[in-house]
Amino acid sequence: MSESTNITIKYIGKDPIPKKISYSIETASGKSSGNEPLTESGVLSGSGHSCDGCSVVQENEDINAIITWDGKSETFKLKNK
Repeated sequence: MSESTNITIKYIGKDPIPKKISYSIETASGKSSGNEPLTESGVLSGSGHSCDGCSVVQENEDINAIITWDGKSETFKLKNK
C-alpha cells in the first residue's frame, strides 16, 4: 500500500496572525510534525509525508492534531478525506 498526505492549516483567530506555528498530527501509522512560518494571510500549506509499502491511515481512524502558537495550543480530531 502507499500513501501521501497534504497539510493545510489556516489561522482563524481574532488576534494578529502569528509568525510561526508548531503542529503535530498523529495517526496509528505515524506522526507528522513541524514548526513553520505562516503566510501573510495566515496559511501554512505543505506536504506531510509519502510512503510505499507502509501502513496507511484507515478511513475511520482517529487523527489527532495539536497546533501551538504564541504560547497557546489547541487539540482536535481530524477526518480522513
